[in-house]
Amino acid sequence: MGNLFAAAVAAGLAELLTTPIDQAKVRLQVQSSVASPSAASKGRPAPPQYSGTIDCMAQIAQSEGFLALWTGVTPSLLRQVSYTSLAMVLYDPLRDWLSGDADPTYLNRLVCGGVAGALSISLLNPTEVLKTRMQTSRRGGDTAAGSSGSNRPGTMASVAARVWSDSGLLGFWAGMTPNIARCCIVNAAELGTYDQVKTLLVLHLALAEDSGACAVLSSAIAGTVSAFASTPVDVIKTRFMAASRVGQSGGVLGAGREIVAKEGWSALYKGVGAVVVRKVAWCSIYFYCYEQMTHSP
Repeated sequence: MGNLFAAAVAAGLAELLTTPIDQAKVRLQVQSSVASPSAASKGRPAPPQYSGTIDCMAQIAQSEGFLALWTGVTPSLLRQVSYTSLAMVLYDPLRDWLSGDADPTYLNRLVCGGVAGALSISLLNPTEVLKTRMQTSRRGGDTAAGSSGSNRPGTMASVAARVWSDSGLLGFWAGMTPNIARCCIVNAAELGTYDQVKTLLVLHLALAEDSGACAVLSSAIAGTVSAFASTPVDVIKTRFMAASRVGQSGGVLGAGREIVAKEGWSALYKGVGAVVVRKVAWCSIYFYCYEQMTHSP
């Protein structure tokens, strides 16, 4: 129970501090590179609304208010506190069981991190749907958050009611396949890489296991690996959930082909800068706090 509590507190703090970056990441990922009708008639692509992470955050704060950077923070916190703590608690016994009496290999760590993430998010997909629908809505403007009803982002309860109205119970599991794939990749890269790098740092550089330097260095590498490995499936997942595209023809692979056909391969790495920044920041805060709480006397 101590590790579960430590993981929940660390995840909540990391999520609260990095939500504005996540908000920018989601907006950048749903931003279409397809030309508008007026621009297409002139033979040129429409310029994107946001040029990058900082510009996106600045525009959100200016046009929607500073607190809009924390839109969707309630389901975000609910998701991270429950999902991350569950995945963390599952990881250690899975790793020890798979490794047996031998020292765990990097491959073992990757597999166990992926399995822990997939099992956890399969239960908590509704929180991801609500977070994405709230973050992709605009205050007083267009929205990708729903196909019917008001365009204004409401409370978590009102967004949940719109999801239910649009798609029923299955709407809360929209995009579950890419989300499981994403969380499998993310957790494999984050937990597996963090655990492996930390072990190597302690072994070869003689860093203390619970030191800040060890946690931050391991987190930076794990977050970067996770960001580049997971961004393509994260883009597809975000597009699914933003539109609540339940039962879409072609499924996940069809959605990926559609994005590439309309916007090019680079569209699968939309918002990757924001993903890297957020992942490194999130992992550093999370793992440092977790290590301090679990290793404190």
